[in-house]
Amino acid sequence: MQFKEDELRQFSQMVWQSILGLDIKPSDRPFNAGEDQTEGCVQITGAWRGMVTLSCPGELARKVAEIMFHLEPAEVSSEEVQDAIGELANMIGGNLKALMPPPCELSLPIVALNGHKLHFPMTERVCQVTLECMDHQFQLTILKQKESTRRIFSF
Repeated sequence: MQFKEDELRQFSQMVWQSILGLDIKPSDRPFNAGEDQTEGCVQITGAWRGMVTLSCPGELARKVAEIMFHLEPAEVSSEEVQDAIGELANMIGGNLKALMPPPCELSLPIVALNGHKLHFPMTERVCQVTLECMDHQFQLTILKQKESTRRIFSF
């Protein structure tokens, strides 16, 4: 399955606009993951095996949670940040899953806060875009399971 950066951007723009009422745009700057990164991921299994990840600065993740849950800045908890980023990853992943050959299923989201990194051994990047929202960069990546590991491992 081939993925195009334009498709990933379009799905992202649709989700951010419909859920958050926020506009996003492509970034022309290199993505710099800071120490306060928040990462969300959903896995796609079945006829195609891989995942969609969303990485953004903690400040943007907290703002997303504020908007999504109609909260004041002081009211946002780490659980709400996890839920918000997980839901965005889930919605983008669900849109991409619809392009996959059936049958495919989407996992529950996994989210890492405060600069903790999610690692996905035995995968390879097939598509990646860096976008901007409210002067913050975030990155979306599609990874697929390496063909040579399909017989040994499954996720």
